[in-house]
Amino acid sequence: MLLTLGKGTSPRQTSTPFTPPLEAPTIPLFASVKDNTANFKILAIGDSTTAGVGSTAKFRNNGPTEKLRALIEAEGYEASSDSFIGWGAPQTNNVNERVLDHDDRLTWSGSINKNGTGNALGHGLFQFSSSGQLSFSPDKDVDTFILYCAKNIVSGNNVVYNIDGGSNTTHSLYFNNSRTYETILISANNIGQHTLNISTTGGFFLHGIEAYDSTKKHVSLINAGAPSMKGASYYYTGSNTPWTTGEVIAYINPDVLKINFGINDINQGETKSSFKAAMQTMITGYQTDFPNTAIWLEVPNDISTAATSANKAGIYEAIGELASENSLPLIDLRDSLGTYAQATASGYMNDTLHPSAAGYDMIAQAVSDKIKTL
Repeated sequence: MLLTLGKGTSPRQTSTPFTPPLEAPTIPLFASVKDNTANFKILAIGDSTTAGVGSTAKFRNNGPTEKLRALIEAEGYEASSDSFIGWGAPQTNNVNERVLDHDDRLTWSGSINKNGTGNALGHGLFQFSSSGQLSFSPDKDVDTFILYCAKNIVSGNNVVYNIDGGSNTTHSLYFNNSRTYETILISANNIGQHTLNISTTGGFFLHGIEAYDSTKKHVSLINAGAPSMKGASYYYTGSNTPWTTGEVIAYINPDVLKINFGINDINQGETKSSFKAAMQTMITGYQTDFPNTAIWLEVPNDISTAATSANKAGIYEAIGELASENSLPLIDLRDSLGTYAQATASGYMNDTLHPSAAGYDMIAQAVSDKIKTL
C-alpha cells in the first residue's frame, strides 16, 4: 500500500513564494536564466559540511545549499534546491547522518536500507523492499519531478509512483544490458505544492529526487554532500561504470561541479602529497569526461585539530595549489569564517568540525559573492 500524502498534509513548512524584483541584476553566470533560455545547474559534492551537518536537526534542506538558494533568489533569479542525491551516511542505519532522518521534506516507512556500496554519489543508494514507502514534498511550488534510479538484473525490479495520492504508475528498472542507470521524468500537470509518493512491488534502488517548476528557467542547486567522505578516497572510475560518481554526474549534467573535501582527510592523517594526488586524479577525470562542466574548489572551514596542525596546513595548502595549477575558481571559506577560534567566538561553529546555522549563512554568502565575479 502506498503512503499517500495529499496536498497540505506534508509536515514541511513551505517557503515564502518567490517574488523577483522588477529587474534582476546581471550575474553573467546566470545570463541564460535571466534571458529565460536555459537552466543553470550547480552540483555540490563533499563531506558533512557540504551536506549541512550542524545547521539544524533537518540539515539536508536547511544547510548551505538552501541558504545559497535564498541568496540567489534575493538577487532576482528563480532558484530551486528541492533535491537530494545519495543515502548520506557511511553506515546503513546511522540515524545521525542519513538523509531519511534529516530532511523534513521526506516521510517514509517500511524497509528502506542503504545499498551495500558506498561508492555512489552521496554515499550509497536507497534500497527499497516491497514494504518500503517514501514521500517527497518539495518546499516550493513545482510541476516536475525527476527520479534518479539504478537498474538491476532482477526482472521484477520496479518503482511505483503517484502524485498527491492519485493513480499509480509502475516503471520497470530491469537491467537490459544497455543502461545501468535511469532517470524518470514525472509531470504533476500543474504548478502547486505536490507530494511524490514512491514504493515498489519487486524492489528497486533509488539514488535521489529532483523537483522544480518547468515553466521558468532557474538555477538548480543539488546537494550530494556525504558525511565521512575523504578527498583522498573519493571514488572515481569514469562515466561508464555503474552507479559511481562519474556515472551519475553524467545524468545530472551540471554546469558547475563544486568540490569541498579535506576535513576528514585531516582528521584521518592523510598527507598533503597523497591528498593532492588523489584530488588531482579526480579533477582530471571530471575534466576529461565532462569538458563542459566548470569545476570550483573550496577550502573548508577551519577546524579544531591541534594534534594534526601541520597536516591541516598541508591539506589546506594543497587545495589552493590545485586551484592554481588547474586554473580553477577557488573559494576559501576561512576568509569568511576566520580561524577556528575566531569562528567559534563569532558563533559560526556548531562543534569542532561543523559550522552552525550562522556559519552556513557565511558560507553561502561566500559562494554567492564568488558567483558574481565569474
